[in-house]
Amino acid sequence: MVANLAVASSARRKGLAKALMRAIEEEAKDWGFDETVLVVEASNKQATSLYRKLGYKAVGFDSDAPNLRVDENGKVVEAKVKAVTMRKSLKQGIAGTIENLDIPALLAKGAGAGGIAYLASRVADGSIEPPF
Repeated sequence: MVANLAVASSARRKGLAKALMRAIEEEAKDWGFDETVLVVEASNKQATSLYRKLGYKAVGFDSDAPNLRVDENGKVVEAKVKAVTMRKSLKQGIAGTIENLDIPALLAKGAGAGGIAYLASRVADGSIEPPF
């Protein structure tokens, strides 16, 4: 599980988080894992967007996830946040591609069942990059 990945605000929008996640995924594969899982605050739209672009899909939600916050006095306190659990298969080939397809998101974008089948076949034969 990936936990507490953060990039300083001055270093954002330079591809660092993407590079870190890809390095984490490669290390996980080297260790013999076939998936990565992470938890992100639902309100962190930049992070959830990045993870979706990297092939992660939402697999769970927790409206009362424990978290730590810094209060107005600078003290670290326990808090509750809405969190999204996201998963990505690290399997090679069509198996990983199929596991990583976010069918509801594709349908919401208007791809339809025929579009999904078409996209899956094009990804499988290497004609196009995965649509996430």
